[in-house]
Amino acid sequence: MPLLILLLVMLLAGGCGDTDQPPTAISMDQIPAELEKAFAPAKGDTKELSGLAITTVQNKEFSKTSMALDALARRPDLSKTQSRTVTGAAMTINVVLLQAESKGDPQAAKTLELRRMTK
Repeated sequence: MPLLILLLVMLLAGGCGDTDQPPTAISMDQIPAELEKAFAPAKGDTKELSGLAITTVQNKEFSKTSMALDALARRPDLSKTQSRTVTGAAMTINVVLLQAESKGDPQAAKTLELRRMTK
């Protein structure tokens, strides 16, 4: 009986081997494909926002991409995969904006300042 209790405690404490990994950045060239894959089943505004994020990445409009990803991240209907994909894309876009800001890009600086004020 004590062995059974110990086994049960170990299974519950270990989460049955299902651990969540933190999101990782998605390479710039993979963002459109990853967003497309994650949001293929999406509908309505969520689908539109994901499409906007894809288009703005492809057009190298990273301030607009940042805003689209922020809006997507706030959607209550995201799956875990969609949320991780948005976070991974946002990590990469944030780095791009920080680099552009450091080179004097006023639009990047404005976008980052807006994000800092709203976070």
